[in-house]
Amino acid sequence: MKYLNLIYSKSKVGDYKEAHNNHYDSTSEYRVIKKASLTMDKSDCKVLHYKLRSNSTVEKWINLFTKTEEALENKFGAKVWRYNYYSTPSWEIIHSSRVKMNSIIDTVNEKGWFEIPNRLKLSEDDTTVKEMDKLNELHFIFETQSIEKENHPEFEEMFYYLEAINNLVHLCEKYTPDNGFISEFHSYRLQDDLLDLVPMETEDYNAMDFYIAGTAMIDFGTVGKDLGACYETNDLELVKRKEIKQQEYARPYLSFDWTDYPRDREAEYNAYYSWCDSNEVEKYGYNVREPKYNLGRVIIGDLVEKETFKTSDIQNILINYPYFVDIVLSEEPL
Repeated sequence: MKYLNLIYSKSKVGDYKEAHNNHYDSTSEYRVIKKASLTMDKSDCKVLHYKLRSNSTVEKWINLFTKTEEALENKFGAKVWRYNYYSTPSWEIIHSSRVKMNSIIDTVNEKGWFEIPNRLKLSEDDTTVKEMDKLNELHFIFETQSIEKENHPEFEEMFYYLEAINNLVHLCEKYTPDNGFISEFHSYRLQDDLLDLVPMETEDYNAMDFYIAGTAMIDFGTVGKDLGACYETNDLELVKRKEIKQQEYARPYLSFDWTDYPRDREAEYNAYYSWCDSNEVEKYGYNVREPKYNLGRVIIGDLVEKETFKTSDIQNILINYPYFVDIVLSEEPL
């Protein structure tokens, strides 16, 4: 396979369990028959084409993706996707998200599943603060309780609230008060519980790189935060708790980033290692210069259509083609 095709449509094609990209606090689940995405009228669609890179990690991922497609088609007769959209939110969205988060904190405490301290409630009025320390702590609660409570008799209901906490944290992290920064980041994940997990190896970690506008990458696919994410959010508490979660598996998951920001590899690594050294990260058991602690993700493809590299362009596409259809591999662009 040489190309990856990301397909959006003006109308629904498959079966949506949850609403699509207008919902910030829930993950959309969606089923599509592969044949339907290949034979549908393309005049009603927008297809973004990615040229796949050539290395052993990409070949490993293609093999995994193809086998997962086959397993899902055999069991369900369709591909099962779960996905999230993360865009730079306006203050109005942040305000409603903080109100929602605070309501979830109240609900969780009232139900007695576990305790979320009221001091972690987010400001509903202050437009100047990002509340990063609180968001870091809320994400840690999501991470630990998702594991500790998985056998709880009310876990199905509980997990809706845990997942909402996770999604709202990532949305609120995107808030950039008064600087006009625009981002657009999507995560798409094929259901992958029918096959064995594929471990990441040294060569895969060495293939990691900074993602820039117009790249497709293997999604992190891990509950928790890696050391790079802790550096970006200055989350020293997670380091001290020894709760860093590096990516251990290559999964049939993809992320797409269309954010307009320059990346200086040397400068970013210098800043990363400086943060690690000044905070004595290695004394907590993390050999930060091992390949598994490399920054970035494994990039598997690059967008062919140069005009869609700008964040505003992809956001316009999503306005006109709001429904995700499918991700399809092919020898030639669809």
